[in-house]
Amino acid sequence: MGDVSTVKVVNWVDWSPTIEWRSNHIADFLTILFDKYGRYVATEDFDGIHVDSYVDISLNRPWFLFEDLPRPVVYDGGINLEGLALGSSRVKLPKGQQFDAEQSQTLMVGMLWRTASELTVDYSISLRLYNDDDAKVFQTDHVLRKPYKYQLTTSLWPSQPVGTVFKLEIPNELAAGEYELRMVVYDLETSTPTVEVGVWEPETSLGRVQLQPSGQ
Repeated sequence: MGDVSTVKVVNWVDWSPTIEWRSNHIADFLTILFDKYGRYVATEDFDGIHVDSYVDISLNRPWFLFEDLPRPVVYDGGINLEGLALGSSRVKLPKGQQFDAEQSQTLMVGMLWRTASELTVDYSISLRLYNDDDAKVFQTDHVLRKPYKYQLTTSLWPSQPVGTVFKLEIPNELAAGEYELRMVVYDLETSTPTVEVGVWEPETSLGRVQLQPSGQ
């Protein structure tokens, strides 16, 4: 499309189940995309929304949201992870909502899933960060739900790929640096993990992530 000087991504701030959820799900993926192919410069706040601006947009190579994994992660419970997308977030909380000062870094994790058509189990995921000493320093769990219709869990997903995105609120006391991101997929009702076929371990490594110093 020619030269692009600035790209802006709009996020809703005031909570609305019918508007904020749907629009911000798309904006979350756009944030990841422009983190990969541009450079964040500023956020403008308006009544009900905030707007993130990106410059230095790269147009000399194809754009991909989900990076291809070396191979799909096939779990014995009928669910596969087929793509991964990582980024940072500048999302601000609604006015009047209490903010925990110990949480200032947000890692965004987008994933592309495929489920078996006969799946009867609803799944949650546990996302974890490990330091170089192989010590778990952070964990957050999320129910896997279909975007836009967040009451639908994995047993009601279609057989075609479904994209999800989650925000990991990282405590400020966690030092900047590189960490390993790992994941466990487990039965929502029984908390029983499903394991990767051929590996037979519940914890899957998703790769290395870089946490920036607080305030950046």
